[in-house]
Amino acid sequence: MKVTTGIDIVRSQRIKDVVDKSGDSFLERVFHADERSVCDAAANPFERYAARFAAKEAFVKALDEQTPNIPYNNICVKKDGNIPRIKLCGDQGAAYEKRIASISVSIAHEKEYAVASVVILWDE
Repeated sequence: MKVTTGIDIVRSQRIKDVVDKSGDSFLERVFHADERSVCDAAANPFERYAARFAAKEAFVKALDEQTPNIPYNNICVKKDGNIPRIKLCGDQGAAYEKRIASISVSIAHEKEYAVASVVILWDE
């Protein structure tokens, strides 16, 4: 078995600035509909979006490939109780999911910043 890791940090204001500039097109391209409904219901949606974006970036880094072929909206960050999980969807997500034994993700956010780390245990 092989283990790979990824980590990322995102400033919440950066996500807000992109959304203010591009509108819903950025949110639709990057976030699954389930994620958008959870984030939009929060008191500070951009803090939630930043946390999920950091998790997606960390996941892509953990894939350990030069050019991963998976759209960000096919990487869905969900909560299982209080535990964050990454669920892959779409054809590209299914291709990776066949090779992955488990994905662990940890997310934290504090006012201006969100950080996430991902550990992938490969089934190879």
